[in-house]
Amino acid sequence: MRNRNRLLSLLMLLLLLTAAACGPAPSPAADNHPAQEEAAPSLFPVTVTDDLGQELTFTQPPQRIGAFVPSATDLLLTLGMKDRIAVVDPYSAAQFPEVEGITQMDTYNIDFEFLVAQKLDLILTLPGQYLDRMRELGLKVYVLQPSDIEGVYRNFLNIGKVAGIPDTADEVVKGLRQAMQPILEKVARIPEDQRVTVYAENWNDPIYAAGAGSYTDALIRAAGGKNILHDSEQPWPQVNAEDIIARAPEVILVTAGNPGGEELVKGTRPGWESVPAVVNRRVYVVPDELISQPGSRVAEAVQFLYQLFYEGEGR
Repeated sequence: MRNRNRLLSLLMLLLLLTAAACGPAPSPAADNHPAQEEAAPSLFPVTVTDDLGQELTFTQPPQRIGAFVPSATDLLLTLGMKDRIAVVDPYSAAQFPEVEGITQMDTYNIDFEFLVAQKLDLILTLPGQYLDRMRELGLKVYVLQPSDIEGVYRNFLNIGKVAGIPDTADEVVKGLRQAMQPILEKVARIPEDQRVTVYAENWNDPIYAAGAGSYTDALIRAAGGKNILHDSEQPWPQVNAEDIIARAPEVILVTAGNPGGEELVKGTRPGWESVPAVVNRRVYVVPDELISQPGSRVAEAVQFLYQLFYEGEGR
């Protein structure tokens, strides 16, 4: 809640500045209240493309939306679309107090009879085993899996168009870009040969880590780091310990939900004692929702990583 309020404050500032220069400005919609921007009939039909390249066409704005992953809930709340959220996943319900009382559904074990009965106009979710089945049932599904920061902005803009509130989405994205700019300027001043090498582990048995094309990789690069798995063929490849040890990362990030993270922090994982990040005590536990959940906290995530890389312990 605190982080969305920061974004709100920035958006309010931008709107006030615009008002001073150009006259009255509209109220921002990113306040977790129903978006007040009225969808003009001329805006439809609208066709957008999701992160898997699937096109979706809408002849009118969806009124009942299923948010099946926290990043979807964050996106909708930031756009001021709480009133259109009809179903949420349990993780969203636990993370966002704003959706208390909204119907919940286990999105890892979907009851399709229950799902169809919800009469959803749109579902926002991740790629998964139920995607084809949902589409077979005639449900409109927009997949959220951006591979870079521009993809995060694009999803806000796409859903804004679909919802009939493109101006609101434009203002949100302007605010996100504005918040990001000071960090990017600091990173631009770091010489390429002085940028830290980074390894980001999501799970330890077997080992899965952030590779090229993952959102975490995009955050690492934006924060001035060099992902040691930049050459991977998958966003979250399964890797072997020997390869990671040989690449000698200077910084290690482990998500809070990684059961093997503690032994890396303490320097007790067998065979990893010589890794520079372990030697220099530069192993950091990071919140899953911050570096794995693309959405309104993108600038905060990059700032957080920049501080770990260049202002944290061991520097």
